[in-house]
Amino acid sequence: MSFNYLVLFLTTVSLVSGYQNYTIITRLGNVNGLVIPTTEGDIFRFTAIPFGKAPVGSQRFLKPQAYGSWNRTFDATKLGPACMQSYTGAIIYDNNLSEDCLHLNIYVPYNISKDVRRSVMVYIHGGGYMTGSGISYDGSRIASHGNVIVVTINYRLGMFGFPSLQNSEVVENVGLWDQILALKWIKDNIDDYGGDASNITIFGESAGGFAVNFLMLIPRNKGLFHRAIIQSGTANALVALKKSSVVGRLIGKNSGCNDQDQSMFLRCLRYLDAGFIVNKTDEYSANLGIDILSEIVFTPVLDGDLLQRTPMELIKDKSSKEYQFFESIDLIVGNCDMEGAYVVPLGKAFETKFSFNISDGIPKQFLCDGLIPRIVQNYYENSSSISDLLCQEYTSEDKTAQSLYVVHFLTDFVFIAPAVDLLQSHASSKSSSTYQFIFSEDLRLFYPNLPSWFHGAGHATELIFLFDARNMTVTNFTLSAKQTSFSKQLIEYWTNFAKTGNPNGPNKADWLPYRSGTESYKQLSIRNMTNGNHYRKDYVKLWNTIDAYKFPTSAGANMQSRIGFSLVVFLYAFKLFT
Repeated sequence: MSFNYLVLFLTTVSLVSGYQNYTIITRLGNVNGLVIPTTEGDIFRFTAIPFGKAPVGSQRFLKPQAYGSWNRTFDATKLGPACMQSYTGAIIYDNNLSEDCLHLNIYVPYNISKDVRRSVMVYIHGGGYMTGSGISYDGSRIASHGNVIVVTINYRLGMFGFPSLQNSEVVENVGLWDQILALKWIKDNIDDYGGDASNITIFGESAGGFAVNFLMLIPRNKGLFHRAIIQSGTANALVALKKSSVVGRLIGKNSGCNDQDQSMFLRCLRYLDAGFIVNKTDEYSANLGIDILSEIVFTPVLDGDLLQRTPMELIKDKSSKEYQFFESIDLIVGNCDMEGAYVVPLGKAFETKFSFNISDGIPKQFLCDGLIPRIVQNYYENSSSISDLLCQEYTSEDKTAQSLYVVHFLTDFVFIAPAVDLLQSHASSKSSSTYQFIFSEDLRLFYPNLPSWFHGAGHATELIFLFDARNMTVTNFTLSAKQTSFSKQLIEYWTNFAKTGNPNGPNKADWLPYRSGTESYKQLSIRNMTNGNHYRKDYVKLWNTIDAYKFPTSAGANMQSRIGFSLVVFLYAFKLFT
């Protein structure tokens, strides 16, 4: 079926002086967007396009339903709402929140033409499955400099997206179902905006990275996307998924719903005020204590449908249909070098209990008597041997070194070790490409009060160079000339990969592919764009050895678990010298 592309320029100025309306004809109906001038050319922006019906009332906690078409010209000039979430720490336009939030935003560079088929990049935002929105990430910079179409999406968050109710009348993981419905919409409709539906890359950061990885492990998604970039969060991390969870039920009870009759309990939850549920979730989160550093309240769960086995199992089972789909996707996986920087703002809450001032440093006591025991209790069956080993490997007598060890501990556990494990699994594929990056540009926009002992790139820092930082922070930040040049280099890597599966291109410092033997990675900072090998090799081996013991995926590994943890210590020591 062919469609005519507009053609209609209006002189009406909307939202911001100088922006013109622009209407296109699509298979779903006419859509009116804005033409926004940038230093690299015009961007055609279409915002708050609905891909799903409002999941409210009886549809709360169920799969999303496709929105369908519209009769009148759809107004895509205004910024839509974010999905329900806490205001705390979230940057949201006009504090506009709604359950009716299943919208997406499209950024098209230069022109819209049926004769141009641009690669498409779909961004899935992070925020710990609890906060964030597609509209917070203006895709204009990537679209214009990379000559690609960028789409950002919303999905349900917190209890609305990941109910954790263990109720047969509830669909778990509806936040993932939202993402899948958005991808189906993009696959079916993006050609109306000049996009190439056969060349779609999904990318995401933090919980968005988790989501990208989960989507790669769901075979029914075949054809919805072809490449993936996972930034700062892989689904095989222990924090990314719970096998089961009743957090939603606990919050429901705290909200005044009686859970003696599950049908009545669910009816009560479905008609509670959405803001009230958010407030009760905030109350629950406020009582996490030190677990706030290593636990996500609402996560995907094993539901017997989308997710039947853990990612840790699936990436080791090369005969599974999940692995075969996973390995078919071209992949970049990367991290900031000091992801665990969030321990600084969050760690202030524990200064009195552990008798320290975080400006001076973080002591061994906080790590070995506080953080490690809770992580080992939550994820490693409270093994004192594992606690002792981790404390030994991440301590120093030097105050500055000890402080940085705490940051590295969280970085390695949550991010680096799982990322390398995933890369190793994917690199064995002969049908797709694999790349790793380590981002190390120390820009503290998200962490303005870091102490003098800290150095490195904290979690999410790379986003400042990919998107417009003014939409993500309360400060009116503008990149310097050097930072702008660096930003363009990153965008070229990202968009080259989206177009071809290879980040390299003319006049680019070569980015070597990741191979099991060499484990090459690209260092990304203004002063260092070199390739390295075996990033944090010894610490990755430490965590992978522990995980192989605690989460056996073969008969041999089960035998290892029966022999005991002394073997783990031996294996780790042996691996350090091999």
